[in-house]
Amino acid sequence: MKFHFLLLLITASLTASSKSFRSLSSTEPVEINLISETEGYRDIHLLAISKSSDYPEIPLKLQYVINRDTLVDYIVLRENIRENIKSLFLFEGDSLQVLISIASSNTLELKVKGNLSLKEPMLSSVERSTVQRELPGSYWDIKHSLLFRIVKIDTVTEKLNFKIDFNENYNFNDFYFQVNIISPDSTFRSTIVQLNVNSELNLDFKTKSITTIQDFQLQSQGKYIIELVPFMSKRRVNGINSVGYELVM
Repeated sequence: MKFHFLLLLITASLTASSKSFRSLSSTEPVEINLISETEGYRDIHLLAISKSSDYPEIPLKLQYVINRDTLVDYIVLRENIRENIKSLFLFEGDSLQVLISIASSNTLELKVKGNLSLKEPMLSSVERSTVQRELPGSYWDIKHSLLFRIVKIDTVTEKLNFKIDFNENYNFNDFYFQVNIISPDSTFRSTIVQLNVNSELNLDFKTKSITTIQDFQLQSQGKYIIELVPFMSKRRVNGINSVGYELVM
């Protein structure tokens, strides 16, 4: 009996992390679930083929619920999508729920065939440090957002800065990235940060370590979720070794 119960749990776990669908709705999302047994990245892969000739563009809403925190993305389905739409960093024991629906205030159900699944990326190795993430291959894919979790045990105001290590392969003057912060009271803050990497007239292609001076303030006691996403014109940004943060009193 125990063996059959264990087999059922394993089968349910495998099924829950991948789901096929024949339609998408604005009211009943398609969802997959996962309890992370290890620490590392998970790729969220979406295959979607539109079968609705009346809607050449279908706005889709993606929700990523990590424990009790929710991140939201919006994408547009034209003819088809076949790609990794998001990479999330999960800690051991984290629960992840991914939901996809049509982004519309009206009640809609359209013929969209596809599959939503979770995969471990090929480049998934990361340092286990809680304050720094090493980027394998020294590049940052905009689909691979970096996630930090900070648990604040007091109410003393601390300033949060970010440190980014560049190498000689970074070939832009500036670097832009988006910072998304979910506070303990579930309030959400988002801002774009600009770093001047090469201030010389000509690119000097040198290794540099730059720390932001925005001084994001953490005041309340509790858990903060910090997401960093490159905000550049290219999907893959070369020449970045690592990204980390520091707390200053």
